Order: sequence, then structure tokens, then C-alpha cells
Amino acid sequence: MHVRRVKDLRDCDLVACVLRDSFTAADEQRLGVLLGQFHQVSIFTSVIDEAIRIQKQVRIKTPDALIAATALVEGSELVTRNVSDFAQVPGLKLIDSTTL
Repeated sequence: MHVRRVKDLRDCDLVACVLRDSFTAADEQRLGVLLGQFHQVSIFTSVIDEAIRIQKQVRIKTPDALIAATALVEGSELVTRNVSDFAQVPGLKLIDSTTL
């Protein structure tokens, strides 16, 4: 599976606009383009089983274990700013979003 890279991570700041009540129609369109580069993945039993396996191996919070497990089960790279926490997960391929 090929992972498409986000062209401009500054667009991620759009999410913060929602919280500040300054989300414009143009922001909504840009956010749609940004999120359109990703695909939605459902959490199946295989992901839950993988998250449990991860938590038995390393100390990691449950939400992070689910994120890591999803990437592993899907065979995808994980794009994150939180490289230090995810780096401890064996076999997980990481892309540091701050370097894009």
C-alpha cells in the first residue's frame, strides 16, 4: 500500500481554527482537501489484538497502541509528530511530520 504524503502540513493548523470559532468556508474546503489524502480505517478484532500485543511489549497508552496497531495491520507508515512514543513499537514504520 502506498501512503500519500501531505503536501503542506501547515494545513493541519486548520483543525485549530475549529476550536477558535474562526473556521471559514475556505478553511472547510482546505481541510476537506487535506483529509481527502487519507483513508478511513475501521477498528477490527485484528487491530484490537495487535494493540493488546503492543501493550504487553512496551509501555504505551491505549489510544496510541490502537493507532500503532492500525498502522501495523494496514501495512502503513504512521505520520506523527510524536515519534518518541511510537518509536518503541517494534516493526512500526514512522514518518516524522515535522520533517515533511
